[in-house]
Amino acid sequence: PSALLAIIPFLYTRANSKINVISLWGSGLVGGKLGTFVDSLLGATRQASYICPICNKPTESRVHKCGTEARLTRGIKWITNDAVNLTATVAGALFGGAVCALLYN
Repeated sequence: PSALLAIIPFLYTRANSKINVISLWGSGLVGGKLGTFVDSLLGATRQASYICPICNKPTESRVHKCGTEARLTRGIKWITNDAVNLTATVAGALFGGAVCALLYN
């Protein structure tokens, strides 16, 4: 799938000669790097982290796999790993799109 996605900018630039494929890849790279940074930052500072009071093992889930309700140890309880991933993906996509738009306007 990644190789297929890498071909899309090439095909797009063939249809629209005003756009440079290197600039598209570059803006995608910059957006991806920012998304990775946002993921790491939110995951380390805001994502909910729990501990099972019975097993004393860390978990990202409110209920540990042993069936015991886990205790919040850090982060915000509604900021799950899925929320962090969604936010990072959207941030990276918007930033990469903005970089591309700035290059061509």
